[in-house]
Amino acid sequence: LTRLLAIVNAVPDEIADGDGDASMYMAVASAAARAALRSGYATILIPPDAEPGIFSGIAIDGAVVMDPQTADPFSAALRRHNVPFVTIGREPGATEAEWCVDSDMIHATTLLLDHFAASGPCRPALILSLEQRSYSIDALVAYSRWTEERGLPQVIVTALLTRFRSRQED
Repeated sequence: LTRLLAIVNAVPDEIADGDGDASMYMAVASAAARAALRSGYATILIPPDAEPGIFSGIAIDGAVVMDPQTADPFSAALRRHNVPFVTIGREPGATEAEWCVDSDMIHATTLLLDHFAASGPCRPALILSLEQRSYSIDALVAYSRWTEERGLPQVIVTALLTRFRSRQED
């Protein structure tokens, strides 16, 4: 036993390093580090730009992978090295029964759309990243179901994530 756990930030650099709200990711990392310390483990943070092969040179007892994408390279590397891990968000398309902590994004999206509709007539659009993450897949399922039930046209836009710039950088 190494008594070392990895926290793998699989979140795109544009979100993790951008001006967007990365506080949720830091809150997860801090909570995981506190829980690990209480159990006698230390944690290391693996940044999103690390090579998944990093696990060949680091001995760890387990890992937490935040927001894995479809065919997530970090999850695949952990599997190859037989390292147990849990994900924050499901890994889309994973066929193995693995542990994850996930949000009910289908319910949350439906509640949000119902709120918009209660405010008056609306024609909501859905903007998704090109990257496949469980939350975007679930939001699409909920949006599609919600608009179909109401006979509304679907407006779905996919976009490549880009780093957000603040006005001070202009």
